[in-house]
Amino acid sequence: MVGHKKGSESRARSVRVIHKPCKGLPGARFTVTSDHRRQKKRDKNIQILTMIANGASIHDMRRILRSPRGEAEPGMSRLYDRIFWLDRALLAYEKAQLTQWRKRVEKQAVKNGKPYTHSRITQDGISVGVNWQAKIDRKSTQSNCAVSADIKSGYVFRCDVDFDPTVDPLEVVEDAYFGVAKSVTLGKQYQNSDGTFTAPLMHFQRPTGRFDEPALFAAAEKQLRHFVSRTEKALDAKAKALTNEAYQAINQTNKRTDKIEYLREHWFNFVEHERDSRNSFNGIMTRDTFTKAASLSCLKMMVPSG
Repeated sequence: MVGHKKGSESRARSVRVIHKPCKGLPGARFTVTSDHRRQKKRDKNIQILTMIANGASIHDMRRILRSPRGEAEPGMSRLYDRIFWLDRALLAYEKAQLTQWRKRVEKQAVKNGKPYTHSRITQDGISVGVNWQAKIDRKSTQSNCAVSADIKSGYVFRCDVDFDPTVDPLEVVEDAYFGVAKSVTLGKQYQNSDGTFTAPLMHFQRPTGRFDEPALFAAAEKQLRHFVSRTEKALDAKAKALTNEAYQAINQTNKRTDKIEYLREHWFNFVEHERDSRNSFNGIMTRDTFTKAASLSCLKMMVPSG
């Protein structure tokens, strides 16, 4: 329970939940915390939403939301938590409304005996600058978005970004090309008038073809180099010499890095970009073709059948 002053009502900070199908098994009991636990006034959410719509910066929001005398202002993490909660709440509302509309339209189509035909949906692309490592480099990396909207009403169905946050670049590259159970070889045999020759796999033949591969391989390589650099700096800061275990770990990491570098530069011949040193280690960009195809596939599930 949350502690309060005398006379105020106590409320639960979190709720203990038991998953009945797994009752008696490890993990059946878990705790759920309300996202809006620290939200006392509804007008603050409306004010934050208005500022977001008007393009206010995060520092402007903190300044506007501070107490009248300026004694305190909301912390950065607390403000971001409120924004993320607003995003989840509004998205859940829109999904529920869209589901009701789809069921209503399909029911009306069955009643009329005619299949529903949804027309005039437009799709456009916008670019957003994203900075992965502000402390190291303040230049932005371009991220492309695929937006679908209804022309008649202006309702925006989807806004999908060419970024997959579930991907670990290093894990994907090593599993696909250097793993024990690797699924592909690095080259394929072709034939022409001169005979048979071997060439590197083309992008649509590679298991990593749906990603922005120059960025993917560069992120995997930089992640290993970053590990070596941090290890050496940590030991230098403590004035410690390299132990045998640390030396072996660094040596093994350098070998893995050399493999990825050879594959990137000499085998697949990816062109090096300035942004290669600024790619995210948690997720990677996808090819624009795959992003739009996935966006249209999800859009098809959102509109009524017909």
